[in-house]
Amino acid sequence: MNATELLVAAIVLAFLATTSIFVSQVPRLAARRTNLRARLDHIMGPDERERARLLVGSTAEERPATAPAMLPDPVRRRFLQKDQEFAHAGIALTATEYYLAQFGLVAVGVSVAGLLGGGIIALILTACATIALPNVWVRYLKAQRLAQFTKQLEPAMRTATNSLRAGQSLEDAIHLIAEKIPAPLGTEFAKASREIVNANIAPLDALAHIQERTGSALFGWIVDALRLQKTIGGNLLVIFENVADTVRERVNLRDSVKAKTAQGRTGGYVVAVMPFAMTGVVTMSDPTYMQPFFSTLHGEILITLLFLLIIAGVVIITRMTDIRIEKD
Repeated sequence: MNATELLVAAIVLAFLATTSIFVSQVPRLAARRTNLRARLDHIMGPDERERARLLVGSTAEERPATAPAMLPDPVRRRFLQKDQEFAHAGIALTATEYYLAQFGLVAVGVSVAGLLGGGIIALILTACATIALPNVWVRYLKAQRLAQFTKQLEPAMRTATNSLRAGQSLEDAIHLIAEKIPAPLGTEFAKASREIVNANIAPLDALAHIQERTGSALFGWIVDALRLQKTIGGNLLVIFENVADTVRERVNLRDSVKAKTAQGRTGGYVVAVMPFAMTGVVTMSDPTYMQPFFSTLHGEILITLLFLLIIAGVVIITRMTDIRIEKD
C-alpha cells in the first residue's frame, strides 16, 4: 500500500469515526430536547411559550448562534461567525452541521481522486477545492440575498410612507410591509412584527434585529435615521419619504455600476472557465495527450501552478470590477 492509499484510508476512517460519534449523540440530544420541552409546557402557558420561542428562536436563522462549549475560544468564535454568516445568507444550518458536511465532502472528494489514481498533489488540490467550494457557495447566497433585500427596501419604504400617511403607527407599518413585500425582506419584517406583538420588543429594536440578521449597511443607516428622529423629534412621514428617495437613488446607482462593469466580470468568468473547457476538449479528442499532467510529478506541479494563476486572475479582475457604493 503506497502513501496515497494510506492517506485516502486515513481520511475515510476519520470521516466514519466523526460521523459515528455525531450519530451516536443524536438520540441523547433529542431526548434532552423532549424533556426540556415537556418541562416548559408544564410551567408555561401558551403566551409564555410563544414569547420564549421568539426570544430564543425556533429555526437556525432565528436562534442565537451556538458553538460546542468544549472547543477553544478561537474555534468557538469561528463557529459563531459562521452561524452569523448563515443567518445573513438565510441558510438553515448551524456551524457544526456545516463543518461536518464539509469534512464529509473533503473525504469523498479525496477518496474519489485517490481511486482515480491521483498523486499526492492531486489529492491536496482536491481537498483544497472541496474546502473552498462550500465557502464560495455560502458567500454567493449571502450576496444574492443581500442584493434582493436591498432592491426591496425602496418599495418597503413607500409602503411604510403610505401607512403613516393614512394615520397608522410604525408598528402597523412594519406589519403592512410584512404582508405586502415578498421574501426575503417580507420574511424579516414578519419576524420583527412577531417580536413587537408577542415579545413586547420596541419597534426600533426589532428593526435593529433585522439589520443584525441581514448585515445590510443601508438598512442600518435607515435604523440610525429613525433612532435620531426618536431622540430629537421630527416628522416621521417626511423621514420615510426622504429615506425612500435615497434608497432608490442608491439602488439605481448600484445597478448602473453593475451594468458598466459587466464586461469585466464576464472576462473574469472566461478566465476561470476557459482552461477547464480546453482541457475537457483536448481530453475527449485524445485522452493520452493529457495523461502526463495527471500521472507525473511535473504534470501535477504544472496543474498546481495553473490553479494558482487562475485564482490570481479571477481575484484581480473581481477586485477591479467590484465598485461598492457603501460598505456591506
